[in-house]
Amino acid sequence: IKKAISITIKGVNELMKKSKAGIKEYQLEAYFDFECKTNGATDYAFKTIAAAGKNAATLHYVDNNSDINDGDLILFDLGAQYKYYNADISRTFPISGKFTARQKEVYNAVLKVNEEIINTIKPSITTAELNAKVNDLLGEACVSLGLLEDKKDFRKYYFHSIGHSLGLDTHDVIIDRNFTFEPGIVYTVEPGLYIPEESIGIRIEDDILVTEDGSINLTKDMIKTVEEIEDFMSRNRIN
Repeated sequence: IKKAISITIKGVNELMKKSKAGIKEYQLEAYFDFECKTNGATDYAFKTIAAAGKNAATLHYVDNNSDINDGDLILFDLGAQYKYYNADISRTFPISGKFTARQKEVYNAVLKVNEEIINTIKPSITTAELNAKVNDLLGEACVSLGLLEDKKDFRKYYFHSIGHSLGLDTHDVIIDRNFTFEPGIVYTVEPGLYIPEESIGIRIEDDILVTEDGSINLTKDMIKTVEEIEDFMSRNRIN
């Protein structure tokens, strides 16, 4: 899994370098494909999601055939497969290399939930408890962002669970989806907010290994703060 993650990170870095307005989603996706194959990935964990602008507000958008326009955010949900083990990472970044004030505001709200949930995972915590916490946090975020008046209506902008087990299958086999975390489980953490009326869809996903006394973020080497993304793209983007 660590090797699959390493290859995936290289692929994401490469497509971020090559991002520009005026190309198709699948053209940007192709840079990820090339990097995976040249680094020994045997297959993909699943069909890549490359969703720009309003497309990112569709949860499992896989057409990947729309134009990428200046000012768009683009959401990539992707993963390399290595020796049958899978990575699963989501990153969202501005195609121009710079977030607008509103994009930054929404992004940081999702990032805050991502980091808080990662820090919550440990043995004895249940997935039901984890989902209840993320639902509450994202509901509060929707209110603070001016999207909702009542946080209980959060499903308007967040309509999936916080994650899934990961291994030989992208959604690895767990008998009961509501389980208690144990050491050795790898689990994704992927909060998101999807605002079609603003053409904003943001998901930030990391792969977490549960340990005896907490957890380890296996995808910690993948940049994800606003500052890291803007700095990386300003220094590396090829126009």
